[in-house]
Amino acid sequence: DSATIEHKGSGGFVISNAINMMTNLILGGSGTGTMTLRSNLTGVGSLPKQGASTAILMNSNSFAGPVLVNGAGGTLMVSNRFAIGTNAVTVSNGTFYMSLGALTWTNQNVNHEVAGSDALWTNSAGFTIGTNNRVVVKNGGRLTCSILTVADLGTVANSLTITNGGRVFNSGAINIGSSTSNNSVRIVGGGALWDGGGQALTIGATAASNNLLWIDGLVAAGGAVVTNIGAMTVGSAAGSTYNNLVLTNGGRLFSTAASFVGNASANNSA
Repeated sequence: DSATIEHKGSGGFVISNAINMMTNLILGGSGTGTMTLRSNLTGVGSLPKQGASTAILMNSNSFAGPVLVNGAGGTLMVSNRFAIGTNAVTVSNGTFYMSLGALTWTNQNVNHEVAGSDALWTNSAGFTIGTNNRVVVKNGGRLTCSILTVADLGTVANSLTITNGGRVFNSGAINIGSSTSNNSVRIVGGGALWDGGGQALTIGATAASNNLLWIDGLVAAGGAVVTNIGAMTVGSAAGSTYNNLVLTNGGRLFSTAASFVGNASANNSA
């Protein structure tokens, strides 16, 4: 069972009343205007975004979820960092757009996925994966942001995986483990691509340990590629230990500036 709010026209409309989702709430339609939800969404349902229309979530919400973006040419825009509550996000068709400043993704123990050649997760500024969150970009899906951090704010065991033709593009500095430990980025399989936008990459910053960048081509055509990286440092400061860069099975990394393994720190490796 589900309920639907469908936008078909060229003008926009706004819903300001609170919505209690007793079932799944589909945001659909092919209208060219915007559907704006200024209301608070609560209840037990999930939130699928379907169709080519644009929907905007502007308030803090606490519905059960998950959030599912599956509408060719459509967009679900989020302008409040708490708009999806603590829910997982799956983008399989269309765009999930975080129109915020730098965002720290701190909903605990959640898996997020961008999968499919027409699936896009884009952030208007920086993106931090934190508090035991896992983001997977696969099957031609794309993720874009400026600064990319995995992870921050004292959190552990966060990961970003790019696989099977998934693509990630960033235009700001990259940190794998920023004052934190046990975080990982894995680029796996043919066609998997991470374009660093010419920005610096640090694996293990400020006393962060056991962080990993793993590039595994799986001996597949095209391999797994990390490209357009600026200066790269594995273990950037005293106390940054046991951080690792691993390339295997045809995985490739291209850096355009000086790189260091162990910069004022010990027991880091490449």
